[in-house]
Amino acid sequence: AVEEKLLAAKADMLFAGHVHAYERMLPSRGLHHFLVGNGGNFEKLYDQWLESNESAYRQGVHYGWGELDITFDACSWQMRRIDD
Repeated sequence: AVEEKLLAAKADMLFAGHVHAYERMLPSRGLHHFLVGNGGNFEKLYDQWLESNESAYRQGVHYGWGELDITFDACSWQMRRIDD
């Protein structure tokens, strides 16, 4: 339901977090999904995954954060490890 609203609004990216890991999905109908939950907490990182053909990259062994750079006509996303 949320994805339909994002697509109708011509969104390019969807960011979510909670799993205590990082995952970048392959684009779905032009929408790029990012799971960014590896900022760290007392519950440890999560690095157990179900098989998926929709995942482009996964990691749950490093704490980190992301940098989103938005300009007038472009944007970029870069995942950073805590020791970068």
